[in-house]
Amino acid sequence: MIKLLNIEWIKIRNSKSFKVLGLIWLIAFIAIPVGFNSLIEWFESIGLEGSELLPIKPTDFPVFDFLDIWQNLAYIYKFITILLCFVIIVNVSNEFNYKTIRQNIIDGMSKKEFVFSKFLFIIVSSLIASILLTLLGMIIGAAFSPTSEITVVFQNFNFVFAYFLHLVLHLSYCLFFAVLLKRSGIVIALLIVYSYILEPTLIQIVSIPLKSMWLTKFFPMNASWNLIPRPIEKYFLFEVQDFVGWQDVSIGLLYIVLSLGGTYLLITKRDIK
Repeated sequence: MIKLLNIEWIKIRNSKSFKVLGLIWLIAFIAIPVGFNSLIEWFESIGLEGSELLPIKPTDFPVFDFLDIWQNLAYIYKFITILLCFVIIVNVSNEFNYKTIRQNIIDGMSKKEFVFSKFLFIIVSSLIASILLTLLGMIIGAAFSPTSEITVVFQNFNFVFAYFLHLVLHLSYCLFFAVLLKRSGIVIALLIVYSYILEPTLIQIVSIPLKSMWLTKFFPMNASWNLIPRPIEKYFLFEVQDFVGWQDVSIGLLYIVLSLGGTYLLITKRDIK
């Protein structure tokens, strides 16, 4: 396992795209909560509270309280997952473009080990991102939360697990399609078009006649997004899902297995040249 991880690190550490995308992701990761807090303070400084647009004080939003922070951060960070997707897509596509996969197999790596090494890289990347979310949440929560009781701090910590699962699922999709199409530009374009145009349109088409959103849980990207429900409405006194649903987790795990199984079949059945 360590050997496979080391091979992956050697492949990616000198990649310019990895350095650039990784740096952008890290900057965004840190800047988002800092910027959001600055926005709340700015709203208050201009006297926006009490208006029709914002009837309560912005600082009354407990977005950084430990009870809310895990869901809020996990939800916000979903929007920069696409940067990590680009890293996986470029990394896998380069395996075929520069024939490093062929050389790995010649050197004795099995196709099974190749797929496992990529999934291992996905797991480690997702774990690192989840650890960073935890550390940042602890720091921000300690600064802004009115209580630091251990039961309160970790009450909704399952959203960190949901974030980890969201990352693994999204990156597994990218691994499958990068292996299938082998061209980073095509896969990135497909990812963007399907995620932000095609699937949302299909969801609307399906949900209107059925008058239910249940079936839409099984749309691939929606399965990933549903792991962390949108929390913003609760600050305007609307009811929201403030827990991780077991159905969403089950569907997510199913799609991870299908993505990895599909990737394994593609690699094992393909003649690597």
